[in-house]
Amino acid sequence: MAAALKAFLGSLLLVVGLALFVRIFGTIKPLSGQSVSIAITHKDPADVQLEWSKKDLSGVLQIQNDSNEELGIHLPVDWVRGEVRGTSIESITRGDTGLGSTRWNIPPGANVRFTFLPYPQHVTILNPNGVILKVHAVMTDVVSKIYETQLHLVQTEPLKLW
Repeated sequence: MAAALKAFLGSLLLVVGLALFVRIFGTIKPLSGQSVSIAITHKDPADVQLEWSKKDLSGVLQIQNDSNEELGIHLPVDWVRGEVRGTSIESITRGDTGLGSTRWNIPPGANVRFTFLPYPQHVTILNPNGVILKVHAVMTDVVSKIYETQLHLVQTEPLKLW
């Protein structure tokens, strides 16, 4: 009887351990291989600066609207808005697109910081309006001290930053 009870408790402990393992590690997002698409909507020719900073697996995106109109920036829903400069925080509005992204409305001259984890493996910029969009992108890896700057004109074809 004692041997059967011992075997039962051992099996129960194994099942609980496996369930706990799946519960903890089954909910963690993959840390690599993630691709992010960012759509930027506007009516007239627009100009935006995207400054990316990476430290290990975390990232920061600083968006500067250098256009004369409000830009709609569609970012992943789990990216967190931080510091706002050049305008009031109330003027940076957001709406859920229902497509796994949040549309952030950024007025002219505004600068908004977003933080996120994990840092994406690939980033693509989309310009669904087809009106010229000037993208000045700066990418910095804080650990390796690698700095890269790019300037692109985007009209109809998606722009793969990396």
